[in-house]
Amino acid sequence: MSDPFTNSHDPFAESGGGSGAPVFTFAEVGDTITGVVIAIDQRNDTLPDGTIKTWPDGKPMAVFIFTLDTDNGPQRIFVRGNMVTAIREAAGGRSTIGRKLTVKHHGLGDKKPGKFPAKLYKAKVEDAPAPAPAPAAAAGGDDW
Repeated sequence: MSDPFTNSHDPFAESGGGSGAPVFTFAEVGDTITGVVIAIDQRNDTLPDGTIKTWPDGKPMAVFIFTLDTDNGPQRIFVRGNMVTAIREAAGGRSTIGRKLTVKHHGLGDKKPGKFPAKLYKAKVEDAPAPAPAPAAAAGGDDW
């Protein structure tokens, strides 16, 4: 198995790597982010006090941190819960690294006693546009 903390592993294809980029939080229904996925990091998910979240069997829960190259520069999103399902379905079993990802917070789930309603997401994964060709070298310039 690939190391989940390197860019060679993509848990959504069945890539890691972090950055100090700002976090996009999906504060309101309708918030959307679009960018090319440049890195994915997998970490243990934690509660606000730093305690690692666990499943009923005691295994730690994961959070995936996607770094996107957006029109506003690099931004990160923390992918957990139903956002994981939305991105996996949109990716169709292919890697998301180097592809254009759009995630939209489109609604709220049912409210459960003592909990906030879950945020609901839609995702779209597309092949990224080809980069613009490099300008031609000036006559007599270096060939490298």
